[in-house]
Amino acid sequence: MFRSGGNITRHTAPTSIGGTGRTVRPSARSGSKAVKEAAKGKIKTVQKSVKTAGQSAKTGAKASQTAAKATFKTAQATAKAAQRVAQTARGTTKFTIHMAKLAVKAAAALAKGLVALVGSGGAVLALLLIIIAVAALLSSPFGVLFSDENKDAGVTPVSVVIQEVNEEYNQRIEDIKNDNTWDTLDVQYIGTGGSRGNIWIDILAVFAVKTALTDDGMDVVTIDQTRVDLIREVFWDMTEIDHWIETVAHTDSDGETWYERVLHIVITQRTAEEQAETYRFNDDQREVLEDLLSGDYDQYFIALITGFRHLGDGPEVIAEGFYIWPSAASDYVTSFFGTRLHPILGVYKTHTGIDIGAGYGTAILAAADGVVTTAAYDAGGYGSYIIIDHGNGNKTLYAHMSQMSAVAGQTVTQGQTIGLVGSTGMSTGPHLHFEVYVGGTRVDPLLYFSNYTAAW
Repeated sequence: MFRSGGNITRHTAPTSIGGTGRTVRPSARSGSKAVKEAAKGKIKTVQKSVKTAGQSAKTGAKASQTAAKATFKTAQATAKAAQRVAQTARGTTKFTIHMAKLAVKAAAALAKGLVALVGSGGAVLALLLIIIAVAALLSSPFGVLFSDENKDAGVTPVSVVIQEVNEEYNQRIEDIKNDNTWDTLDVQYIGTGGSRGNIWIDILAVFAVKTALTDDGMDVVTIDQTRVDLIREVFWDMTEIDHWIETVAHTDSDGETWYERVLHIVITQRTAEEQAETYRFNDDQREVLEDLLSGDYDQYFIALITGFRHLGDGPEVIAEGFYIWPSAASDYVTSFFGTRLHPILGVYKTHTGIDIGAGYGTAILAAADGVVTTAAYDAGGYGSYIIIDHGNGNKTLYAHMSQMSAVAGQTVTQGQTIGLVGSTGMSTGPHLHFEVYVGGTRVDPLLYFSNYTAAW
């Protein structure tokens, strides 16, 4: 018997070897050594097996983690897709009483006619009914939300139409400035934020209802030249630019009288509801217009307006202090605060703010309560820009606007639309240039935010 770690007990037995009759006493120590070697081999084999099993387990765990991450990402993407489908589905169920009745009547008539032919083939009938529902949706005012999916020749993206009309709008204002002799410019904006914070959402909603929801209407999925002209027509029906020259007499300290010529420009843009009154929309048309402007479809309108499928969601940017994110539709930072190679001048200069990539017409929001101290135009730099004084030495600046919706001296509240994104001044494309001042010194605006996206 062998007891590991204890005394060695020798065991002898008479054994005849080679017929000599000599008794051999085999050593228990030798047997112990053999057993130990065998045991060591087994232990090593077991350790190796355990190690291999451990590595396999780690590999399996990593594979499981990778698979879990991939599954999570897939689930996130699926959830987002499902959310959009659900929102669209909600639109299809209530896009209009008129269209719903047509779809139900058509489906019922088709069902009656096909029952005898299809018999038990309910799947075929269901498919036909789905086709009818989709056709009804696309031929309704809600079809405008799918217009950018149409890649046919002769079709113009809505974002391109908007850019062209905005340029036409800006040119009309420049023509007024150039055609008059004046000393001081006074521009006033009335209603340029629309009912959803972006006048183009109102314009597109009115266009869609006016075009598609009539007895002799046409779809708004195909934005051909005829529909481009209709969008332009609705824009100018909803936009009025008025101007006049006021001569103001002044008396200086010497008693001399001098005259100042003030060019007043007043830009008025009606909301969708106001234009519905002008167009005399019926109850069905008003109901659909209300649905389109409910807020459920804002992100799809913004995608049409900007031409970007995904800009990120501005409201998802986290405010770390005093200010909220100034872009309603984008979280993309395309240029940061600090020294950079200037995209136009080609030299290294200090970039005094950040650039937020966005398309024409997206809403620009006041980052905090305050008073507008400047609403002006700088052809060589900021373009149309606004400065808001928030008190205690805190100010913000918003530049390159296509439209300004606030004037100097006006009190604004946090989140209020103060203008629309553009590319005026020294700019290579539509974006919002945003600056933050503390005690007269510019600081990095991103100190106040997190969860934004770097576009490069």
